[in-house]
Amino acid sequence: MNSRWFLGLLVILSVVFGINASFLPCTAFASPEEAFATAIQAIKKNDLDTARQRLLELDKSNPKQLAVLNNLAMIAVKKNQLGPAIALWRQAQYEYPTDETIDASIQWALKKLPKTELTKDYDLWESFRSSVLHKTSPMLTVVLSAVLMVLGGWMLLRWWARRRQALEQETAMPALPLAGFTVVLLFFFLSAMALSQFVDRIDIRGTVLGKKVEVRSAADSSATVLFEIFEGMEVLVLDSRVVGEATWRRIHYPGGMSGWVKDTDVMTTADATERAFQ
Repeated sequence: MNSRWFLGLLVILSVVFGINASFLPCTAFASPEEAFATAIQAIKKNDLDTARQRLLELDKSNPKQLAVLNNLAMIAVKKNQLGPAIALWRQAQYEYPTDETIDASIQWALKKLPKTELTKDYDLWESFRSSVLHKTSPMLTVVLSAVLMVLGGWMLLRWWARRRQALEQETAMPALPLAGFTVVLLFFFLSAMALSQFVDRIDIRGTVLGKKVEVRSAADSSATVLFEIFEGMEVLVLDSRVVGEATWRRIHYPGGMSGWVKDTDVMTTADATERAFQ
């Protein structure tokens, strides 16, 4: 009897504790919309620190929302932090690749930065990526590929069946289905596009946050400086290594050289949003 009473008490306490735990996060704001509205009001009052804090809290509960990332980027611009702003817009671009306003914002911010382009070889992949892949929806590419595969397969199978029937009945052979072959070619093209988008999203890309960052030959502050990268530049992150209390990332400037930088100097699309302001 005592054991049953004790078990019942544990169940009641766990239920009460669970209700209280679920209620606590909601005490600050009734809804994400209210939290966002509070942040916007703070921006209008030029209380940028409060607005940033509200938006970062909202990002933790509803990560990678376009409106949140865009307003955080605008706060960074107002604070003259163009590198973090570009990093935030690139996070938004990763989640919403076909949004033209994001790309326009990135290009606008890049034009505000000093001309510090590094010498590099011509890179066909980077040109294809910026001019084609970034302007095409991955989901749309996959859906269209599937539709074309079904349509093209149906047209070719239908032609093949008519061809077999003509052979059996010794009648005139049907004409080649040019439309079917065209659809199949489009299918292969879009499939290659979808594969390219998949490969591109596997690559870890980062944005340089500091005004000028020294890239070293090894994950060591005393290692030889190979070259410098500058605020807003986009780099590929190839590796990560913890040395002592510091974390280093091996980066590659597309079409250029590779080296090591501290992880605080580069923000990737996979990093927490708050990293832009640390």
